Amino acid sequence: PVLAVVALHLAYWHRSWRPIVLGTGGVFGMICLVASMKLILGRSHPRTNDPSFFTEGGVSFPSGHGANAILIYGLVLFLIVRYRAVRPHIVPRLAYCIAGIAFLQAVVSIYLHFHWFSDLATGMVAGAFALRRHRHLPAVGRGLRTHRLRRRAPRVGAAPSGTARAH
Repeated sequence: PVLAVVALHLAYWHRSWRPIVLGTGGVFGMICLVASMKLILGRSHPRTNDPSFFTEGGVSFPSGHGANAILIYGLVLFLIVRYRAVRPHIVPRLAYCIAGIAFLQAVVSIYLHFHWFSDLATGMVAGAFALRRHRHLPAVGRGLRTHRLRRRAPRVGAAPSGTARAH
């Protein structure tokens, strides 16, 4: 919900579909990456005490929780920085919060035996990889600027296009 709220707010504020497209594209790409890795590698759950790969029905590796922690909150930070929604001195604090969320999520997942440590580490690397790839999408999606959510009203006192303002 955090990414959706930030993307919708920025889309409304900047009158552009780009934040929504960037957010949904990043999440969709990460889901495809992690799901395909889970199906190919097939690792069993930690509660089975069998850490081997290529087991029947195993979908523990890589951790989608770890990938989500890095990608989703990383996209939130990326959108906030990209659209200058906060002051620059706040950005490192937000990055520390993301690292804290990822660390806390990893500790809880290991403690509750949801994932092996290597599952979480690989999931976080996959999330970081998807985030890194996703950083290049704004250059590809520049044509979306022409598709505004709605037209902005002309400023009061603005001269019509093509004419000079009378003094």
